Amino acid sequence: MELTHVYLDEFGNSNLDVSKQGASSHFIIAAILVPESKVKALESGVERVRKQEFQSGEMKSSSVGKNHTRRARILQNLAKLDFNILLLVIDKHKLSSQSGLKYKTSFYKFLYQRIYEHLRSNISRLRLHNDGMGSREFLNGFVEYAKKRNPNPSLFDEFDITFEDSKSNVIIQLADFIAGSLARNIDESVYDKKCNIDFAGIIKNHMFPILYYPRTFDDFLSNTAFSEDEDKEIAEICYRKAYNYIVTHQRSDDEVEAQRTAILTYLLFRAINNPMRDYILTKELIGHLSRIGYNEMNKTTFRNKIIAGLRDEGVVIASSKSGYKIPTKVKEIHDFINHSKSILMPMLNRVKICDDVLRLGTLDNIQILDTPENKGLKALLAAMERKD
Repeated sequence: MELTHVYLDEFGNSNLDVSKQGASSHFIIAAILVPESKVKALESGVERVRKQEFQSGEMKSSSVGKNHTRRARILQNLAKLDFNILLLVIDKHKLSSQSGLKYKTSFYKFLYQRIYEHLRSNISRLRLHNDGMGSREFLNGFVEYAKKRNPNPSLFDEFDITFEDSKSNVIIQLADFIAGSLARNIDESVYDKKCNIDFAGIIKNHMFPILYYPRTFDDFLSNTAFSEDEDKEIAEICYRKAYNYIVTHQRSDDEVEAQRTAILTYLLFRAINNPMRDYILTKELIGHLSRIGYNEMNKTTFRNKIIAGLRDEGVVIASSKSGYKIPTKVKEIHDFINHSKSILMPMLNRVKICDDVLRLGTLDNIQILDTPENKGLKALLAAMERKD
């Protein structure tokens, strides 16, 4: 497969308080995808448009501003060129101001990982070119992350990333212009009510389906490749139960209920928006509660008060040695059952051993399980013995 070059730039900033002056309401990453054999031709085409419209200056969306007629003309000329676009659109209204994304470095790293994972799952040979001047905040962490995901590149599986100044790369300028143009249709900081031009529509023939973040559950169901029909059914059942719990308890004055709702919201958000993520560590979940203002609790208290309480209400939370998650696969339900069995079966066996020792030692005078409160436990142990 031919090497695909991906040129990235963005519109917006990481400030999650969209009410503040200068804060964008959205963050948009534009990725221009070009096969290696077509890079030179695209560079020449974009350079012609740049010279015609910007003379000696850089082709930047911000330079065009509210001149909508000029913007549309530039996009129409660019639309004649041969390239594809993948857009990731983040609605910052839907991001919690208390989440880890409030930190600039985490914000950039996390969102670029999202578009990278999408590209990587569909294209085996990639070379990413990013405007290093605009996104240095995530550079070190992202490169380290990408290398871990690609430890042994080969002829059929290749990855590389370079950081370049957009002033010297006209295709990165193209990514900037498209991201900024889409923002003119949706972002509150630059949206003009008087403008009725659909800028995205001008280049729609070049666009792959837009990736939205955070995703809705319907987006998750329609855009996730489930390996089995049962997986999709499991995902829908578990989502509905979790969502209904959140709606029912989100206004509760009880602190424990508020903590449960916060954790369930976090788990649900991760399940829908980061399907590549596996189980979430208990430490991370406890840390989330601390970040939003609750006193830190130990793992035992967390399991007993938060996770157990949610499960008692019928919320399905899968667990393993690696942590917790809202299950979206049949396998994760089996993980939960097997994990529970590994804890319960040895404990029940120890209870049986204790009962056997006391009965034998007292010649059956002490029968701990022959009490009303232990009637159910005795029946369970008897059933286990019959099965054995």
